[in-house]
Amino acid sequence: MIKEMVLIYNPAAGKNKFRKWMRVIEEKLVAADFNVTLVSSTSEPKSVLKLAKAAADSGVQTIVAAGGDGTVNEVVNGIMRSDKRPVLGILPMGTTNDYARALGVNKNPLDALNNILNRETVEIDIGKANQDEFFINNAAAGKITEITYAVPETKKNRYGRLAYLLDGLKMLPKLRPTNVEITFDGERFSGPILLCFVNNSNTVGGLESLCPPAKINDGYFDLLILKKSITSKIVFAFLVIKAWHTP
Repeated sequence: MIKEMVLIYNPAAGKNKFRKWMRVIEEKLVAADFNVTLVSSTSEPKSVLKLAKAAADSGVQTIVAAGGDGTVNEVVNGIMRSDKRPVLGILPMGTTNDYARALGVNKNPLDALNNILNRETVEIDIGKANQDEFFINNAAAGKITEITYAVPETKKNRYGRLAYLLDGLKMLPKLRPTNVEITFDGERFSGPILLCFVNNSNTVGGLESLCPPAKINDGYFDLLILKKSITSKIVFAFLVIKAWHTP
């Protein structure tokens, strides 16, 4: 029986990693009786989200995200905007691949593909923020988060995790606390912070066990707050670990 699949890939992720594996991945999917449509992301904002929603709306059985955490997150957001719920597959092709590691997906593309072919599925928790934005790994607030968004794809492809350290060092003197008010489990926190994580897994920003209790399907989110008392040396250490951590 032929099974329908849409595979959405980020051609720039992980030093163009997917292009190196494209042919063998497509051959294995066809051999496993998948009618697979390969679709590339574009420079258009939220192109992956739109592609994923269109694929889900079409009734396809499986949507595979081939890229980094950003690609996976956009695919999830596209699916969640549809009334249909295809199975999500992940081929980790990015710089850190946090969520794939939290799932236990092997970083080798062919091993990860076997997870999909064998239908090794799990149910996952999904968070919602700002009314129409969804997340599966973590949501973050605070000035430190700007480092992740500031690093261009070309620099990540060239320097890998070191790119976060290089750009982070430039931003370090400019870090200022943000005043927040957070309500959780009947409690309330109010004050200045440098960083706040709402975690759905224990793998964040290339760091494993940053929030050990967090699990992807326990029905809870875990809150981590770094107050303004954190020193620049600790922030620097955070960046160094992020840059050199080995998955």
